[in-house]
Amino acid sequence: MVIACAPAAFADGFEYNYLAFTNSNGVSQTVSVTDLTITFADGKLVAVNGDGTKQFLLTDLTKMYFTDTPTGISEVTVDGSTSQVEVYSVAGVFVGKYPTMAVAKSKLKAGMYVIKQKDKTTKIAIR
Repeated sequence: MVIACAPAAFADGFEYNYLAFTNSNGVSQTVSVTDLTITFADGKLVAVNGDGTKQFLLTDLTKMYFTDTPTGISEVTVDGSTSQVEVYSVAGVFVGKYPTMAVAKSKLKAGMYVIKQKDKTTKIAIR
C-alpha cells in the first residue's frame, strides 16, 4: 500500500504542513507532507520525502496526526545507548550526567526530559 500526500494536507479549513508520529515512549517526530510517500513493509511504516527517509515500527506507533508545528526531536539510538548522557528538564535546567541511557532512565523521576547523547538531542518521557 502506498499513500502520497499533496504539498499540504487540509482538514476543517486548516492547512497542515507536517505529519507527526508518536511512539510508545511518547517521542514525537514530524515529516513534511510535501512530496511525502508512505509505504508499509516488514512491519514498518516508511515515510519518504525530499528531506529523506524515516522508518517507524508499526508495533511502536501510538498516534499519527497532521500538524502545523514541526518537531526537531527524535529518539536516541546511539551505540545501543552505551554512551554518556546529559539530562535536562524541559525548562532547560541541568538534571545530571549518567554513564548510559539505561542508568539515566532508572534514576529519573516520572516526567519529561531532554537528553543529550553524543551529537543527538532528544526528548523522553519517564512514566
